[in-house]
Amino acid sequence: MRQRIAVLASFSGTSGVERMVTNLVTGFERQGLDVELLLIRLTKKAEREYLKDISTKNIRITRLKGGHNLTIIPELVYFLRNNAPEAMLVVKDRAIFAASIASLIAGSSTRIIGRLGTTVSEAIHGKPIINRLTRKAMMRFSYRVIDSAICVSKGVAHDLCLITGIPVSRFHIIPNPVITPELFELASMPCQHPWLKEKVRPVILGIGRLTEQKDFKTLILAFYELKRLWSSSGPLPCLIILGEGSMRKELEALVASLGIEADISMPGFQSNPYCYLKNSDLFVLSSKWEGSPNVLTEALSLGVPVVATDCKSGPKDILKNGKVAPLVPVEDPKTMARTMKHVMMSPPPKSALKEAVKDYEQIESVKRYIKVLLNNE
Repeated sequence: MRQRIAVLASFSGTSGVERMVTNLVTGFERQGLDVELLLIRLTKKAEREYLKDISTKNIRITRLKGGHNLTIIPELVYFLRNNAPEAMLVVKDRAIFAASIASLIAGSSTRIIGRLGTTVSEAIHGKPIINRLTRKAMMRFSYRVIDSAICVSKGVAHDLCLITGIPVSRFHIIPNPVITPELFELASMPCQHPWLKEKVRPVILGIGRLTEQKDFKTLILAFYELKRLWSSSGPLPCLIILGEGSMRKELEALVASLGIEADISMPGFQSNPYCYLKNSDLFVLSSKWEGSPNVLTEALSLGVPVVATDCKSGPKDILKNGKVAPLVPVEDPKTMARTMKHVMMSPPPKSALKEAVKDYEQIESVKRYIKVLLNNE
């Protein structure tokens, strides 16, 4: 008889979270589990991009009516009392808080496992003090109620330890299920961007939401500095930034003020960024903070040279403290520019980059998740 688990998550955008939940859910099904995906929120774009990949006879999708982490609690209580799966994986800390309350009210025997994918201290830095105190209080409560927690990197686990006071040894550190067969299929498809079709210039690539976290301002400034450093080192590189977000106008204004509109393309969100990745000459992660940046892992799996900021907390884990590829300080465009030039002039072997991320293969990650969910460790 197939064992049953549930996954509670929001599909509110087109980010790494939705992609990882998709990879986990399909991976669980392939390992012989029945899965119910409980969705707190679901945007049309997320539905179009992800749900088409995960609706099978062994994966049931339920849209919760509450639509918010707190208003879904009655529905979760009903679900836990009447369905009682062996375990429920809950994605993000505010949903974990809701699940912890629902579990207590329901008196459920279902194991509640939280999954945290970002460094919360960095994400809430600069927020009003009442918001920060409330968020931390919720986390201190909920992580003492749930059965266990999975963190995507050592840095995320240590940050969670500082917030909750729970020993880091109580958390499971499991790499994201990033590398899938579908990734390589999508990467092999033709890319329609003219700079990648014609390839007369080296292409630098950035991918992510156009938000403060991803800090594309630093990448643009670094690219501007790289133009000065490049001199006569061959055809001048160009920069493509994939993604959408609230900072688009600000970033476009910066590009215009630097006079480099002809060298930078910002075509927005792309449903298949992997064909861009495979055909680029360098991927740059410019983030101010991360949990475990999936796109960095994806670039390495395709053998693409990378440069990443040494932000809290994921890049250091993925790049083995800079042994795999260089780490540069956050918000330091000059150092980033020099490092970008160095890597493009002397790229590492593709085989070494691919070898570095073997732990992020879907099947290995999913098996480790299942051990925690079903308490088989």
